Amino acid sequence: MNTQKDRARQTAMMVRLGRGFRIGAIGLLHRLNLDRLITSHSERAVVSFYALVCGGISIGAMSLAAWLSQSPLIFASLGPSAFLFFYAPKSFAAAPRSALMGHLIGAAVAYASLFIFFGTEDVRSVLDGPIRWQHICTAAFSLGFTSAIMVFLDSPHPPAGSTTLLVALGFMNTLDKIAYLMLAVVMLTGISILFNRLVGIRYSIWPGKRERMTRE
Repeated sequence: MNTQKDRARQTAMMVRLGRGFRIGAIGLLHRLNLDRLITSHSERAVVSFYALVCGGISIGAMSLAAWLSQSPLIFASLGPSAFLFFYAPKSFAAAPRSALMGHLIGAAVAYASLFIFFGTEDVRSVLDGPIRWQHICTAAFSLGFTSAIMVFLDSPHPPAGSTTLLVALGFMNTLDKIAYLMLAVVMLTGISILFNRLVGIRYSIWPGKRERMTRE
């Protein structure tokens, strides 16, 4: 009876703390021969520290790459993607397939919507000038269609909604900036795969239809 209660308590803890963060923390401590820390210290503190390490290393690496290359390889929607990659790495939304396709869909739809509502006009971001009716239409159109296409193509990745708004609102509104955006997504996805496998979390990079139906 106590065993069942312990398992239920542990499951509840994993849900609250994030299965990926908890499994990753245990895997990292095991590789460092520091397994005792997960029992001698607060599990929440250990898992929180692992979350700090994951976020710091992944986004820090992207920021360093941006600085060294003097290229726009760091932007807002990478943050939620990084969190999802490590918080729930085995979820379908965090699968590399979903992340790559989701951000690509978001960027492509938003760029198309800019052309539809602004034509060949040079688009300013909403921070560089007055918000116009075209900005409103572009934001609504791009986010709505991005959501619909991600669902239709079975590639849900919530952070891609941030990407489509970044493009739609004029912050990354040229093809060269979008190319850097997608390069950054590929790099961050690669970092997450390597880091997760380092701590013992393995999953399919491009899950098939049957696996997509069974993943969380």
